[in-house]
Amino acid sequence: MALPISFPKSERLAIQLADDLHNLAEEHPNEKLWVGIVGFPGSGKSTLSHLLCRALRKKYGFAAAAVVLPMDGFHLRRAELSAMPNPEEAFKRRGAPWTFAPALMLDCLQKIQQNGQGTAPAFDHGIGDPQPDAIHIGLTARIVIVEGLYLYMDEAPWCQIRSLLRVRLFIRCDQTVAMERVYRRHMSASKRTPTEARFRIDTNDGPNCAYIAPTIAYATQVIDSQED
Repeated sequence: MALPISFPKSERLAIQLADDLHNLAEEHPNEKLWVGIVGFPGSGKSTLSHLLCRALRKKYGFAAAAVVLPMDGFHLRRAELSAMPNPEEAFKRRGAPWTFAPALMLDCLQKIQQNGQGTAPAFDHGIGDPQPDAIHIGLTARIVIVEGLYLYMDEAPWCQIRSLLRVRLFIRCDQTVAMERVYRRHMSASKRTPTEARFRIDTNDGPNCAYIAPTIAYATQVIDSQED
């Protein structure tokens, strides 16, 4: 007799969300369903986005059915940060709302929605800059998952981006827990020293949470961050 498969909590959540989103998407079979995922740094946005995408692809039976479109592809380029009045501050605060190009993101999403297909940039960590046309959204894509920090903010054009997202998920996570996860990430992936990691959190990651926290009010569904 086959034993039941036990999934980690985050994967169980993704499978459940995939069922709900699939049902919602099938109510309008001639349209793509646009889904936003927002939360603090370290809340698990990227992890959930990719688990959800995988679950949706499995449910639909083909890989092009679901696509993840991260906000990171719309970082200002390093040359643009260098041209700012205070480039040192700009690089130190890279990741704050004003170090992104939301107008470019809005135009990109609108064109994809109008044409039913298109491309979007992705952030290339190897060169530290966006890579144009790295993400492809085809005509057969049923669900597009847009993941990022500031997608639900009130300021234009962020609020216009928010209006394009029919489903708006917010991952609720205690800020202390989220920052501890970010600290571990800085120490491993970014190879920072403990002092450098704490400085980055105190001067950038932590303060950015103040922009994100109020936007929970615009979520259509709030979900709790998972710790597997």
